[in-house]
Amino acid sequence: MLYSVVLTLQAINSGQITSFAGQKIHGWLFSLLKKADADLAPALHASVPNKAFTVSSFLGQKLNYPLEIKEGELYKIRLTFLNDYVFQAVSGEIYELLARAIPIQLEKMQFVINKLTLDPEDPWSGFITEEELLENTEENKEISLKFYTPTCFRIGDLHLREPEPEKVFTSLLYKWNTHCSTKFDENLKDKFKEIVILESDVIQKRVQFSHFYIQGFVGTVKYQLPEIPSLIKTANVLAKFAFYSGVGYKTTMGLGQVKRT
Repeated sequence: MLYSVVLTLQAINSGQITSFAGQKIHGWLFSLLKKADADLAPALHASVPNKAFTVSSFLGQKLNYPLEIKEGELYKIRLTFLNDYVFQAVSGEIYELLARAIPIQLEKMQFVINKLTLDPEDPWSGFITEEELLENTEENKEISLKFYTPTCFRIGDLHLREPEPEKVFTSLLYKWNTHCSTKFDENLKDKFKEIVILESDVIQKRVQFSHFYIQGFVGTVKYQLPEIPSLIKTANVLAKFAFYSGVGYKTTMGLGQVKRT
């Protein structure tokens, strides 16, 4: 099962989160994982390049300078999970925090969790099985993706900052094959070079982490697929999967948040 959970947080104090909030939320999530399963957290952190979760920054808030937090205001964050075990481990800890109104801390800011949403009617939450995704995805020859947070691809020491079709769909292919039982043919990545960009409305945006910044693209891109049936099927499934998996580098820290439009 794939999950996208939205948490509503209420601020206990006022102040700033001085660097990209996705990095802080990542640290908090790992603290929950360590509490739930002492062996799981270091294994996820160290060894798997396409990890089984993503986090957002604060939904609907600006990304590229310190985030002002006001006491009493409500904020939303999003966590996604690509398997049942990690979801169950984290959600159990979150429900305890929610039930007991235990504060969480992001930098110097404290919040209580007011609500956990796992409702497909919410634009940022929902759940779906792998089988449902495979069976219920239309096979369109055009795919539009909206990249909400900076997206880039790391190749060695380089950060590639353009929405190249091969990079986007190869990233999704590897994430899918890591976490889903139905495997797609990885030779398809060579065919991804035949996907073309029909329309692109993106800009470059940078976000400041604790000791460095990362720049990537945000905006909407429409891709046209070649007349290859297996590629059309696969690319459409991957485009829908992107809502849960994210695209590209540091999706576990809030980058590469994507929706099909």
